[in-house]
Amino acid sequence: MTSIKDNDPFKNSRRRRRPETRSSRRIRRDTGRVSQGFVRSQLQTITLAPEEQEPGTVTWTATTPRQERESYNPELLLGHKFSHQESGLVWMIENLLGKGGNAYVYEIIPYLHGRRAEHNGRPLPSRAVKVCRDLAEQDNSKILQTAAILDELDDEKIASFPQIFGRGRLTSPLLADRNPAYMMLERLYPHPLQFLQENHLIRPDEGLHPNIAVHIAYDLLEFVVTLQKHGYAHGDLHPGQLMLRQSPPRIGREVEESVMRIDNGHFETVIADNDSLYRLDMPLPEVPFTLGFGDPWLFEEGTCSYCDRTDVYSVGAILYTMLTGNRLLSELREPRELSKFDRVKWWLSHITQRGVGSSDLPPLFEREQVYRAMHGTVRVKAPTSRLKRPETLSQKIGHVMKSALGKVAGSPAAKKERVVKGEQLYVEQLIGLLHGMLGPPETRETAGSLLKQMQMSFPQVQDRYVLLEPYEQQFYTKVRQIPRPFGRKSSYSRRLSSRAGG
Repeated sequence: MTSIKDNDPFKNSRRRRRPETRSSRRIRRDTGRVSQGFVRSQLQTITLAPEEQEPGTVTWTATTPRQERESYNPELLLGHKFSHQESGLVWMIENLLGKGGNAYVYEIIPYLHGRRAEHNGRPLPSRAVKVCRDLAEQDNSKILQTAAILDELDDEKIASFPQIFGRGRLTSPLLADRNPAYMMLERLYPHPLQFLQENHLIRPDEGLHPNIAVHIAYDLLEFVVTLQKHGYAHGDLHPGQLMLRQSPPRIGREVEESVMRIDNGHFETVIADNDSLYRLDMPLPEVPFTLGFGDPWLFEEGTCSYCDRTDVYSVGAILYTMLTGNRLLSELREPRELSKFDRVKWWLSHITQRGVGSSDLPPLFEREQVYRAMHGTVRVKAPTSRLKRPETLSQKIGHVMKSALGKVAGSPAAKKERVVKGEQLYVEQLIGLLHGMLGPPETRETAGSLLKQMQMSFPQVQDRYVLLEPYEQQFYTKVRQIPRPFGRKSSYSRRLSSRAGG
């Protein structure tokens, strides 16, 4: 192992521009960053085997049988160490962060000469390593392929994608004959939405502030557009995939900091977690998405490949859930005894019966559901044509008097009326966006056109946010334009604080 005196991984911390050709990528000796060279690294306890084939060449067909076996105990990998001779760092797997889909996710901590590695007195940030559960060889291929795609998209200008530091296969005597695939990436953190839901600060039928819902949809659409430019699709976007680079709230101040972020609009860039990415028009062997958020038309009439409008449906379903707190058609409970493929067909039959925009069939969602969810958060009125009970004589007189007072130029009533009309227009535009996202593929709009609609329909604000560069341990201020249709209301954060007893 090279000594720190001969090869200091922290000196000359000035950021360099990354070479454009993949073949010329090299190890960043000044920061200890490992890219392709990590595949050739040495391990003290686990040995990295070279990839058997290029991940980009892996293909599947709809007729490929899936041969599954039980996953291994995830605790077997705790305590194992990755050693990299070029930087002198040793990365130890210390914590199991979670498991889902076809992978376990671990936290790995950097050490130098037996102590936590530091730079200028600050500990170097941890990373994450995603290891396949090795349920089937197809799952290993997905991990390797996704890592190769993310590494291809690794660009400082694309903030919606995590950085990838290595990929390959692990071998260990404790794993017997298994060779699970892995990829090492930067540490991501769950969206505060999950914390608020787990602590019952947001009720099951209550959504987020619509500014946050709009921003999440905006970031996801940008993510989808970038994927499509390179010929890929995500395929499994749902609320559980929402991640951030920003660290989680501090222990003991979770409620306070979560409420503060929500009240400030929470405009950090949203990153979609990736268990697998697929090429557009590539044959799919199985239902790859989460029911209720995946495009149910994907397997219609025997077709089973992604198109450029597939992920748009998922973004629309997420936007609806963020606004209302409920999943689309939440009253339906799909029969568990059916296979996942049959459940998708069952789900599609219910959606087509509620055709979006059809006058003779019940819609996929009611406009009142959106208005009801926003009541008390933004200043909107329910559509008068949808009122359940007719107005009384006193109510009519009150409305006439308010209308007369509102005509006085510059009066508080006139200003309030303008704000209500403006915010109600934005609500209607949100409902229009939902219709454009949730229709059948032939009527559904593309992610690019929806982005332009949001940029033209909603007022844009300049957002300044701070990012921590994980290798140089420096903070950078970024500026961007984001949509924010509604004004802030402190009553929203006060409501969350009161539920937490704050």
